[in-house]
Amino acid sequence: MTSLPEKIDCFVADGGNPVKDLMLRAEFQTIRKNPYTVIFGPTNRNGYAYLDRATISQQANSQLNLALMDFEPLDKAFTGIVRIAIMQKSDVQNALRAYEIFKSVANFTDHYEDDLKSALVAMRHTEAHKLNVSAKVEPASITVHLT
Repeated sequence: MTSLPEKIDCFVADGGNPVKDLMLRAEFQTIRKNPYTVIFGPTNRNGYAYLDRATISQQANSQLNLALMDFEPLDKAFTGIVRIAIMQKSDVQNALRAYEIFKSVANFTDHYEDDLKSALVAMRHTEAHKLNVSAKVEPASITVHLT
């Protein structure tokens, strides 16, 4: 078992220029069952988005509570592999639909819906194929794949 990251710092750029208001997705691989997907952001005006251990645990616990048979506790099953991606337009639209369905039974941040809607607006002004993301994870022993 690998311990969860203490924090993940991501930077999103378009040709080296920071991009604000985008949302990211981190997928935490587990030993046997489904991976956990944690949505975070938006990127700030400097292109950075941050994810901490408390947020990872909170979102993972919410997913586990909603679908107990599909997951195993993340803190006991995390493989040490995280996949991070910028959420594309279809990802954001799917997240908004899921929010409408689950907002009464799941835990979302106070500005979750607004953040997703802002990401859709920001994506109108960027070309997704030109965006790139970099990440710094603590501890450094965790493997990060950027997609």
